Amino acid sequence: DLAEAGARHWYHKSARSLSPAEAARMAAILPRPLKRRPAAQGKRGRMIGANMGEVRSQGLAGCVYR
Repeated sequence: DLAEAGARHWYHKSARSLSPAEAARMAAILPRPLKRRPAAQGKRGRMIGANMGEVRSQGLAGCVYR
């Protein structure tokens, strides 16, 4: 799938092996993947990462993480 292809392209590992920060950076480029690079930790990547942490801390991650 596309998430797997992106993880392999940018991080040289499977999507399942991405850290939460790497996954947030991948999500941050989705609106414009040809213009953005996940290696740059921008405002959008930090916001997504913070939201991921909030989901976990609230105990809502069961539907997202396995």
